[in-house]
Amino acid sequence: MGCKLEMNGCVYGFLNIEFHNNPVFVDEEEMQDFMEESIFPFKLLLEYQYLKKDFFDRFHHFE
Repeated sequence: MGCKLEMNGCVYGFLNIEFHNNPVFVDEEEMQDFMEESIFPFKLLLEYQYLKKDFFDRFHHFE
């Protein structure tokens, strides 16, 4: 299970989650709840950090 990390349509990474063949979720709805509550906020944080880095890198070269 995982999700793409992207900025402006450009993929720069992939967040991969492995459970090593153990049954973790009862059904797909439980998996979706886990993704929405635990994975997507972390994904957004990583994308925000990348945007911040990109912004300040461009600002630094602006002279």
